[in-house]
Amino acid sequence: MDDKELRQDRKYVWYGALGFAGPDDDLPFSGQVSYSPAEGIHIKILTEDSTLLDSDKLLVRGKMHALLSDEHGFRQLTLFNVFLNSYSTNFRATELRGTAEMLVDQWVHDTTGIQGIKTEYSRSFEDFMFWRSSRDRSVIELSKLEPFITRTNWKISLSDNSTGTSLRDENDLDTVFWTRDPDAMTELKAISAGLFKKHSGQFLKRKNIRFYVSFEHPNEVLGSYLSKLGQWEDFIEFLIDDTITPMSTQIIFKDDKTWKKRPTRRANAIFGYVKHSRPKRKESAHHFRLPINFSVFGEEEKYGFAELCKAFEKWTKICESSDWKPIYRSIKRSLKFDEYFGDTPQFASSFSDISAFLSLTDGSSRGLPDEMITKYASEDWKYAVRKLFPYAKKDNDLSKFLGEELKAIRNSIEHPADDEKRGRTFHRALREDEFKLHLINAYVTGLLMQGVLSYLGIENELVKDKFLNNFVEAHGNFRPIIFDN
Repeated sequence: MDDKELRQDRKYVWYGALGFAGPDDDLPFSGQVSYSPAEGIHIKILTEDSTLLDSDKLLVRGKMHALLSDEHGFRQLTLFNVFLNSYSTNFRATELRGTAEMLVDQWVHDTTGIQGIKTEYSRSFEDFMFWRSSRDRSVIELSKLEPFITRTNWKISLSDNSTGTSLRDENDLDTVFWTRDPDAMTELKAISAGLFKKHSGQFLKRKNIRFYVSFEHPNEVLGSYLSKLGQWEDFIEFLIDDTITPMSTQIIFKDDKTWKKRPTRRANAIFGYVKHSRPKRKESAHHFRLPINFSVFGEEEKYGFAELCKAFEKWTKICESSDWKPIYRSIKRSLKFDEYFGDTPQFASSFSDISAFLSLTDGSSRGLPDEMITKYASEDWKYAVRKLFPYAKKDNDLSKFLGEELKAIRNSIEHPADDEKRGRTFHRALREDEFKLHLINAYVTGLLMQGVLSYLGIENELVKDKFLNNFVEAHGNFRPIIFDN
């Protein structure tokens, strides 16, 4: 990795000139731009022009250009969606401080379009895609797969990139292979000698193999690309119940009017948001131990990249459709259950989310919990939830019984004054116990997620049960900390 490459996992501090006009105009402000994985992108500038600020003492712009330097030399940067406010003022100048959502190491003009974007992700994404022990081979094989074209004309592809050192002749094979049998190496060199002479200088030893996901569209703007990238990250994070972070991102810009001699240019990008791995994720939780991994999509073929992308198309609808928005938000909230309790409003809203899901997928006008349980709950789910109600009998219709009990908890939340009259004292006690309510909440939300997995095309019951068990264990299985006197 060269020092000029911008990476999401490094820290940077640059000093120089910045401005809001076109990049060929003056850059009137002196200032600093910094980035760190823990804090994102931060900007400081000094200005004597107080008229830049609006009535709220804010300065908000879509683009900002900068000519900055650090120990590695000068950089031309464009910062996007800049938000600054007044930090301090003396007699002559005002210091403004703020943030940006993204920066690239290229001056981007109003006439500049975009041809594509490719991103290298953190280990959690690679753990989803393949075994660590077969990483390099898997990356090379996956990069040969055909791109997938969505119905909205997005092209999604996988690619690799690596550096290499030249293998001059068969004797350089000693730097590639090692064997306890010297005769085997001698035989390999003898077989290869003719090939090295015939194709002199054409053989390289791969180093630093990197793995990228790319998106391309003939007509979309930068904002649409970033939205699509965010949807992809949400999709994979939902499947693996963990965050994935861009490590390195390249954007291919095109500008026939301004860059006439070289109209297509690549730029490194850094995003301003900050992501943290889930606290409960273990280093050993990779590939086959993940709730869902790439192999789930490859039952019909060796690699199920097309099936993965078809599921992503459906996920895109969940992200974009106003009808699906409550379900999408419920998923996003629920994946943060390890950061806070799923409280009573969250539990009550889960019933609305279930009703919306059943309406969208089955055309149900009732949308009751027992419908969801009947269609999507496994026997393990029913057994685990049934244990929360000690008076449960071996009912012939367990789905209906559990649905009624869950509704009773919801009704206790919404109509607490009626608990005694309606015989809901047990349900009141459950909802007043934060830990038990949180656990029930995790089971109900996990059931909704199982329904979403089915909608995405994942029908393997063992896979969905593993996903649910992992979700409840990671997000719902808590107990109070009691300190001894």
